[in-house]
Amino acid sequence: MTTAVVTAAIPSNKGVIHSCYSNTNGALRVIDGSGACGSGETGLKWDQDGVKAYAHVTYSDETSTNTLDTTRDRNISAFSTYYDTVVDDQISCFSLKVPVKNVSAVTLVTAQEDLAASVDPAEFAAIGGGACPAGTDAVVSNDPGSFYVTFN
Repeated sequence: MTTAVVTAAIPSNKGVIHSCYSNTNGALRVIDGSGACGSGETGLKWDQDGVKAYAHVTYSDETSTNTLDTTRDRNISAFSTYYDTVVDDQISCFSLKVPVKNVSAVTLVTAQEDLAASVDPAEFAAIGGGACPAGTDAVVSNDPGSFYVTFN
């Protein structure tokens, strides 16, 4: 007889909680950090310390740009945006007042297919954020549309 023991680390050894958000019904399920989200789900992660910064970004069809809703943000010190023709996405650059390890973004547009976010400067160019100003701490790349972003 063989016995196997599998343990799930929730939170991970770095204190990160991983989850999957259903793009259709809004259900949220917590997963082990080694797990993957299914199709139709967006991966979200945060640390045990909670949200350190957040923002609500709106998109204007009139101006074709993203705008930071300053009545609904916390610990954002600077925000800039531009359209990147290479990745064909709207890019939002964030400078933060606090150090963070993770970023999660959720679209407010159900038809929006492309949404990527990173706090790793080595990944900025790959998602279109290579032209963000010096001092940028996080980048969100998205099809034109509004989104929420949290930083942990």
